[in-house]
Order: sequence, then C-alpha cells, then structure tokens
Amino acid sequence: MVARIREGWYAYRGKAVEPLVRESIFRMLPNERFGDAQYVGGYWTRKGDVEVDLVGVEEKVRPRRVAFVGSIKWRERTPFDGRDLGRIAAQRNEVPGTDEDTELIGVSREGFDKRGRGLNTALVPEDLLEAWKR
Repeated sequence: MVARIREGWYAYRGKAVEPLVRESIFRMLPNERFGDAQYVGGYWTRKGDVEVDLVGVEEKVRPRRVAFVGSIKWRERTPFDGRDLGRIAAQRNEVPGTDEDTELIGVSREGFDKRGRGLNTALVPEDLLEAWKR
C-alpha cells in the first residue's frame, strides 16, 4: 500500500494543488498581469490529449476570448523550464478563444530557469500566499 502511494504521489500532489493555485490567482483579479481575466479555470479535451491547468477568461459562461493560459509545475527540485514553456505555448493554440495575444502564465514551486522565463507572468509560492492576505 505504501509503495502505491509513493508511486502516485507526484500526480496526486499536482491535482491537489491546482484548485488552490486557481483560487489564489482568482483572488488577484483584476490585475494587469492577467489581461482582462475575471475568472480562472482549466481546459481539457474529451479525449484527454490536451490539458491546460490555467485558463483565464473575462466571462464565466461561453467566453469569447481567453486572456491567458498557464501551467502549474509543483515539482520538488526542478524549476519551470524551456520544455514547460514550449508545451504551454503549443497548447495555447488548442484552447478555443486564444490567439497570439493570449498571455502565457507559469506557476512553479521551484522557480524558473533561464529558458522558462519567456512567460508573460511567472508566479512562485510567495505570490500565491500574498493573494490570501488581501
């Protein structure tokens, strides 16, 4: 039983932190770092081939435009890197309502390496905690 928990811990931890990150960003809105977003959610296809952790929209129901898409990386020792940035940039095109002006957001427990700094907004745990102090 312990072995199964350890094997699945990283996936579980990622899914557990996603709602907390979304709520933290929601508490920061409105904010110019997030464009016109008023709401934060996620996006995935029915086939499960595209999954975007963070999607910011102006309207909650049937949004016409997406203000930002983002990725959460809650790893223990590895920062958000160029591969992570490339993945979210490619996924941006898969989300309806996005265009080249849709902001790219990254959230990382371990910060960002040089290649991962090409985001429009980069958030670390301290930024998320600050949102709850308002």
